[in-house]
Amino acid sequence: MEFTNYPVAQIFNRVFSDPSNSLTVDNYAFGQVLNAVFDSNSNALKVNIIGGSSGGSGVIASRYSQIFYVTDWIGSLAPYTLTITNAMHGMGATNNLFCNVREFITDHYRWAIVDIDYYANGDVIISSNVKFQGQLIIM
Repeated sequence: MEFTNYPVAQIFNRVFSDPSNSLTVDNYAFGQVLNAVFDSNSNALKVNIIGGSSGGSGVIASRYSQIFYVTDWIGSLAPYTLTITNAMHGMGATNNLFCNVREFITDHYRWAIVDIDYYANGDVIISSNVKFQGQLIIM
C-alpha cells in the first residue's frame, strides 16, 4: 500500500487495516520515504525512514515498537526479562540504541522503571522485578 503526502496520524491507522500490514509513504516530511511494517505475530511495528531531503540513500533512521503482555516475561523469579534480538528489531549489531518502556494502565501508558542492557551484537534485554503489560520502543 502506498500513499503520497498523506497525514502522518492517518498513516499508522492504515497500517493496521491493510491486509499486507505494510505501507510506504512518499514525501511524508521533507522528501523522505517512510516504510512501516506491522507483524501481527509479535505485535510489533517497525518504521524505517529511507532516503531524505539531504539526498542520502538507504535507511537513515529506524524505530521498532512492540506490545508485550504479562505472559511474555521470562523467569519464574524476579528479575524477569524480555529479550529483543537484533534479528527482531533489525537495526544492526550495535549497542548505540535507545529503548523506551511504557506500562499499560487501564486506558493509558506511563513510563516504566526497568533495567535495560544493550549488547554489541544488537540484542536488548529488559529486566523488571514485576511482570506487566506494556509497550517498548527501540530507536
